[in-house]
Parts: sequence; structure tokens; C-alpha cells
Amino acid sequence: MRGPVACLLVLVILGVAMAQSPQAAEPPPHEQLNAVLWMQRAPEYRANALQTWRAAMAALPQVTAVGSAALEQESTPAAVLAAMPTAVILDLDETVLDNSVYQAGLIRAGQKFDPASWSSWVQTASSTAIPGALEFVQAARAAGHRVLYVTNRDCLNVPAAAEDRCPQLTATMRNLDLLGFPDALQPDNYFFLGPGLSGRHPARHCVAHRSLRSTVS
Repeated sequence: MRGPVACLLVLVILGVAMAQSPQAAEPPPHEQLNAVLWMQRAPEYRANALQTWRAAMAALPQVTAVGSAALEQESTPAAVLAAMPTAVILDLDETVLDNSVYQAGLIRAGQKFDPASWSSWVQTASSTAIPGALEFVQAARAAGHRVLYVTNRDCLNVPAAAEDRCPQLTATMRNLDLLGFPDALQPDNYFFLGPGLSGRHPARHCVAHRSLRSTVS
């Protein structure tokens, strides 16, 4: 009987010691943790992104019908539309650019999105490309289409005396250029939020371009 009693006594002592030992603090749960891990680690995410962009690339030669994705051009005569140059309009963040490193930083710090930290991240110009996005943009340009980017990045809250009137735009152009995107340094290719504007800046390009119906959003 001494053996089992001794074992039981040891287990009790170990249980008390474990209960009293300090536990490593666990980070609070974050609603985006699983999504960011999946985006950064899952082969399925990369496969899905590549499949989507390659499907869009395969559709480029099929864009021959006269028409436009722009509501403002619904009443434009077909002959006028046909004479316009074409443009592919793409969302920028999480469609062309991967900002999961920024999101991971928020999770590690137990923080939420805020404009100041987002602006700091944008100005690092270190976003990577979503798999397949660069190849699609290169193919679209090779097919003669202009590529325009829509984003909630902004030119707001810039000090009046600042030499650069839109630091986020400057950083974004540099980011895309470093990644090898064609025409990345042309500011008129970007729709940014700007001061005193009801929409994005520059003014809507659909006046001068016929926007193609995109298979990617």
C-alpha cells in the first residue's frame, strides 16, 4: 500500500505546484488571426489567387465586344465607345497588394486598424504582390489595356507646408515599381481619396477610357 499512497502523494504535490506556478500570458483572441494565418501559410490560398488571376488573363483576348463597366457610359453611343482606349480597373489592397504583414503586426500587438499605423505601413512601400497579380497586369499592358488602381489609400491630412502632397501615393507608386508592375510611377493610374473630393482622385478616367468588365474584384 505504501507504493500507491506515495504515487498519489507525488501527483497531489505536482498538481498543487502546477496550479501555483505562473502561467505564460496568452495573447487575447483576435478576429483576423485565422484569416491572416491562412493567407500567409495555406497552399490553398496561393492556388486560389493564381487560379483567379490566370482565369482573368485567359479572358483578356476575349474582350472584343463594345461596351463598358462604367455606369457613366451606359448612354454613350457604341461608336464613341469603340473609339476609346480600353482600361482594366483593379482594386489595389488584398487584390493586387498583400498587406498581411501589417495585419499580423496588429494581431501580435493586440491592436485594431487605425489610420496612423496604416499610413506608416503604406509609406514603408513593402507590401508584396498577390500571387498572379503581376503576371496579369503585365499581360493586360501587353494587350494594350491601361491598368488603373482603385484604393482607400488617401491624400488626406497632409500638412499644408508639405512638399509631397500625397505621401501615400508616392509610397504606393514606389512599392509597385519595386515589384515590377508596369507604369507604376504614373500617378494618373491611381484612384486615391483626396481632400474636398466626393469620390477618389484623380477624376474618373471612364470619360477618356472604356473600362473593361473585369473578372477580378
